[in-house]
Amino acid sequence: MAFLVEHDLVDYINAASTVFIAAFTAVTCFAVWRQLKASKDIERAWLMLTLTKDPMNTMMVCENTSVEGNKKSVTTTALLQLMLKNDGDGPVWVKQFLSKMTLIDSLKDLLHTPQFDRDKDDRHWYPPAFVENSATRFQITTDGSIVAKNHLVIYGKVTYLDKFREERFSTFGYVIHAGKSELERLPGHPEYNRNT
Repeated sequence: MAFLVEHDLVDYINAASTVFIAAFTAVTCFAVWRQLKASKDIERAWLMLTLTKDPMNTMMVCENTSVEGNKKSVTTTALLQLMLKNDGDGPVWVKQFLSKMTLIDSLKDLLHTPQFDRDKDDRHWYPPAFVENSATRFQITTDGSIVAKNHLVIYGKVTYLDKFREERFSTFGYVIHAGKSELERLPGHPEYNRNT
């Protein structure tokens, strides 16, 4: 037997208020989640990377030529220092430092995202945890001559843990133009200069 229940205005008001309370609860939960995420971002480490010439060497870039039989090969080596500055709060634990160097004719030839060979490009540098800053000197070599190309691009990635034990990374990208001897931040390639 079917029962017909008539709903009056009070029932409709109760239903509408229940829907409103459910929506308000969902919005409040979302706002609290965003606020907790923002608080965490404020309280965590933010690693900023700067590449400079190695202060212990007079040269920054040098070319090496070797001859084996009738075969002549040229390599280019850069002597550099990577400065790591923590612009956030809490310690930084470096897990991996990758770097690569390439010679290109035009900056348009550069891939949109940096590509690394985890075995070949790993610098195997694991400093103790730090709060403010740290630095490492390193050298990197690639095949070819900067005289034959227009640009020498050096880029890298540092993966680290913050105090919440979350894995983050920062990338850097610099270019040396043929005929010049200074490092410039790589323009127009945001993935090469990114902080997460």
